[in-house]
Amino acid sequence: MHVRIKVCGITTPDAAVAASELGVDAVGFVFAESPRRVDVGEAQRLVEYLSPLVTTVAVFRHPRVDEVVRVLSFVRPNVVQTERTPVLADAVAEQAALLPVFHDGPDLVERVAQFASRSPTPTVLLEAPGRGGRGVAPDWGRASDVARRVRLVLAVRGRGPRRGDATHNRAGDFSMTTMPPGPWLASDATLDDLIAGRLPDDNGRYGAFGGRFVPETLVPALSQLEEGARDAFADPAFQQRIASELNGWVGRPTPLTRASRLEASWGATVYLKREDLTHTGAHKINNAIGQALLAQRLGAKRVVAETGAGQHGVAAAAACARLGLPCTVYMGAVDVGRQAPNVDRIERLGAELSQVTTGDRTLRSAIDEALRDWVSDPESTYYLIGSAVGPHPYPWLVCELQSVIGREARAQILELEGRLPDLAVACVGGGSNAIGLLHPLLGDDTITMLGIEAGGVGNSIGQNAATLSFGRPGVLHGAYSDLLQDDDGQIQETHSISAGLDYPGVGPEHAFLNAVGRVDYETISDAEAVAALDECCALEGIIPALESAHALAGAKRWATAHPGACILIGLSGRGDKDLATLMAYQSQENA
Repeated sequence: MHVRIKVCGITTPDAAVAASELGVDAVGFVFAESPRRVDVGEAQRLVEYLSPLVTTVAVFRHPRVDEVVRVLSFVRPNVVQTERTPVLADAVAEQAALLPVFHDGPDLVERVAQFASRSPTPTVLLEAPGRGGRGVAPDWGRASDVARRVRLVLAVRGRGPRRGDATHNRAGDFSMTTMPPGPWLASDATLDDLIAGRLPDDNGRYGAFGGRFVPETLVPALSQLEEGARDAFADPAFQQRIASELNGWVGRPTPLTRASRLEASWGATVYLKREDLTHTGAHKINNAIGQALLAQRLGAKRVVAETGAGQHGVAAAAACARLGLPCTVYMGAVDVGRQAPNVDRIERLGAELSQVTTGDRTLRSAIDEALRDWVSDPESTYYLIGSAVGPHPYPWLVCELQSVIGREARAQILELEGRLPDLAVACVGGGSNAIGLLHPLLGDDTITMLGIEAGGVGNSIGQNAATLSFGRPGVLHGAYSDLLQDDDGQIQETHSISAGLDYPGVGPEHAFLNAVGRVDYETISDAEAVAALDECCALEGIIPALESAHALAGAKRWATAHPGACILIGLSGRGDKDLATLMAYQSQENA
């Protein structure tokens, strides 16, 4: 599980800068009696040295209400951490989140249960018995019981920077709030809940997965987005506007093509859902135009987006050009190099392309930079996420906009075959094309569902991007889902020949579908994907995207074991963008 860290006791500008550079999630300013106590003026100055992505926490112990109100007025922390009092909760409610502190003890579960019964969205901080900050862990059994009732944060001794590191010397001595590995987010949600529309729940959860793990500055923007999206989807005029753009501009409905020569080779009936024939050449445009229309409806002044393979960047640029919205697209330097045609298309469509040269310089880093941009101005900027990832309501919103794929495909195959397919299969990176195809079919229990991840060049960390096959749950980019991470919770670099699948996480709905067993997730290697692409080119006269080629290879493997089956494949995009990558791969293979 990814460890989210709050360092507590920052007292100098150098320490504040170091905390930001270390990538901590939150910084605590101590206003209680402590050697690390700061006053209001010092805290005001220190906040200026923090990254806007860092959540600020004001830490108190049994404070007077006027003390807290003064800190709220001048420092404006995102969270107030203190022993709970009803009076203080009322004073804090309008300006910050309250994180109540509970000390471990035999009656802990009962005390937390009483609190949870009075709080609609309870979150608590659990400390060891007596005074916290001593590096003593609570009782893990009681902590697990508490975590089944409320969202739990644990105050324990974390492993900070190594002594001798420059960052350690600058940060000084601090305590850390962490969440250790374990089933802290147990859930009894079922597939029926998802099919019936009860998921995501009011907290944005698909069972254990999903949620909203973001700086407090983004919470109002996300709440406004959710409210605005639900209002828009209930408005027939807005729905008609989306339908008009999808039909007249995007080119929907896309065809369902029978792949007769692949059928002869595989010994199965094969249909391709042709998202490669949409305007801009991939499924991404379905979501981009829908969210751009929503951004316009909400009064956004500009749009930011991220992209990996470039298709979402192109789609976002095109949709914003269509509606007259300024657009900035963040793209990792590695992907800029391997997706040059899409870089040119993004810029020709009038968007500003911002090349990301930090981190792993792929999709993960592009999302990081887009989030930083959004955090700096959430009121006038709209973040147009391209996949079914990120904080609630984005996974739900993207699924709603992409489900047009599955609805069309279901109607088309019933018309052509008079029956539903035996298998529906799609590639999975973040997971938007797969969720768009599969979500509308979840209630059809005669259909086997298969998601294909990027197996890269091997099963070891760094050799693939197969999150559901090799990952573990944690928090990344605002949501709790499966991630590729090491034993310390550090997100790992990934590899795939396909830029669009080269991401260390996956959408929370996919994590849920994997957990409940409705969708099987398998891997396809780079070599298998290239072979499937070549076969599709030679037999069907279609150049699929490298992402889609993973789905083709997975479908062929399944067809071999199920002769005579009827197979529906999500062909998520066209492969023009990948020709340079394919040439480089072939040259390397021939060397």
